[in-house]
Amino acid sequence: MSGLSFVQKGGMVAFVLSSGLTFLLARFGLRGVMPLYWLFTLPGTFVHEMAHWIVALVTGSRPGFPSLIPHKKDEGGWVLGSVSFRPGFLSGGLVALAPLYLMPPLAYWVYLWGWSHPDIMIRVLSGYMFSVLVISSWPSRMDFAIAVRHPLGSALVFFCLLYTSPSPRDRQKSRM
Repeated sequence: MSGLSFVQKGGMVAFVLSSGLTFLLARFGLRGVMPLYWLFTLPGTFVHEMAHWIVALVTGSRPGFPSLIPHKKDEGGWVLGSVSFRPGFLSGGLVALAPLYLMPPLAYWVYLWGWSHPDIMIRVLSGYMFSVLVISSWPSRMDFAIAVRHPLGSALVFFCLLYTSPSPRDRQKSRM
């Protein structure tokens, strides 16, 4: 880090502070003020629901149009967005956990792009987007309930990831 210019160091600090502040505001600061919380997390909610919708479309689960209008649940709490679909034997778990599979790689891409961008405002915005995507990638209770009822697709993805990821021995060999 010593070879970096003052501007580069400032941009990195801006990214880290922006993503940290975004996480703290989303997790603790705005939770009780639903209109502000909804607006603050809207980009992540949009990507979350689109992940459900795209995987439902690809797997033939006949998705309905995504809704991004928040509404209060009967048992308390809020639903920020939703997509209706018809879970199949294999597709139910895939669609339900789609944000968990698709959003972390997208957040990583935003991190890589924003971290290295020369414009400090782009770094601040990418820090915000990175945190919102990470926060929004976590499935809801309903998503988990559907995945538990239709575990085959999720298990298939898990075993594919397990099979294709390098073993600790392979990772150690690549460092040599």
